[in-house]
Amino acid sequence: MAVTLGGVGRKQRDEFRRLDELAPLVASLHAASWKSAYRGIFPQAWLDAEVEGERLRHWRQRVHELAAGTGEIFLASIAQRPAGFLCIEIGPEKEWGALVDALHVLPSLRGRRVGGSLLARAEKWALDRGQRQMYLWVFEENHAARRFYRREGWHDAERQLQEVPGGERRAIWRLIKRP
Repeated sequence: MAVTLGGVGRKQRDEFRRLDELAPLVASLHAASWKSAYRGIFPQAWLDAEVEGERLRHWRQRVHELAAGTGEIFLASIAQRPAGFLCIEIGPEKEWGALVDALHVLPSLRGRRVGGSLLARAEKWALDRGQRQMYLWVFEENHAARRFYRREGWHDAERQLQEVPGGERRAIWRLIKRP
């Protein structure tokens, strides 16, 4: 099956009548991914009861910020059905390069090159904007994601602690890649 990519940035946002139509789609993909990938990292009760609403609130705000011109969301589909998304921007830590703020693929479609296709599109986006490096954050306990990123050429740069829902702190790694 082929992976189809589409961008939803400042230029492409007319694909959606209103940006508010994009937020529920991205939020549902994001929540489905977190429910699978973050088991044991985030509290299970939060994943079961709150993740959908929290991600919807987040993306309702975020799509408008990105539409202002600082970044873009790339959507992937297989057989004309949503499969995943990637959000990239020239982020708050410009010295690190372009920030891959989110990369999420539906759990049932992992292993079909959806994530790799989205990252390749992000690399082109970053290079087109003069970025010599990209970075992202990944939880230390998210072993599958860390293996995926290593296969895609990403390298550990630094380790920090981040608070997760429920107040616990978990180790996260900043990964970098030079396109």
